[in-house]
Amino acid sequence: MKKPANLRMLETFEIITKGHFQLSSGRHSDTYLQCAKLDSMPAIMRTVAEKIYDENLMWKHDVTHVVAPAMGAVVFGYTLASVLGKSFIYLERENGELTLRRGFKIPEKAKVLCVEDVVTTAKTLNEVVKIVESQNAIVHDKVCIVNRSPDSSIKSYIKLEVDSWEPDDCPLCKAGEIPPSYPGSRKK
Repeated sequence: MKKPANLRMLETFEIITKGHFQLSSGRHSDTYLQCAKLDSMPAIMRTVAEKIYDENLMWKHDVTHVVAPAMGAVVFGYTLASVLGKSFIYLERENGELTLRRGFKIPEKAKVLCVEDVVTTAKTLNEVVKIVESQNAIVHDKVCIVNRSPDSSIKSYIKLEVDSWEPDDCPLCKAGEIPPSYPGSRKK
């Protein structure tokens, strides 16, 4: 069976990596999605953003702002906002919590597209949603490049089923494999 074009593209640019990894969520996996590699390829990132937009054309009229967490989703969020012609705001971690900084404000009643690069547990994306709602803005939709979570309501460039385990249940750890590497951006 032929692989979907979206999956072939991620494999071509080595976005999908195999090994033993500890994810930002704390879970372990034999697959890591390094979407940050797309950040160095603006034309490819724009292609990803345009593909997602083409499948969700109503965003052009319904969304007023795009909000993403730093660090991983900044380039994707900015690119998607550029494709939509909308304002872009990014959130940063301060004392371990996502927060609005640098004078950014999410206007009350703004219709916001909440963006992430890779979603596994949706923890960070849910933090973005919480901040948007705390500003009395409206979460219009949630989107990511790769959705590896069971939440099918999150729009994505590609939905992948990738195994992940709690550290105590990790078969790679139990088999005595090499310890997991931690390629994520969130400080442990």
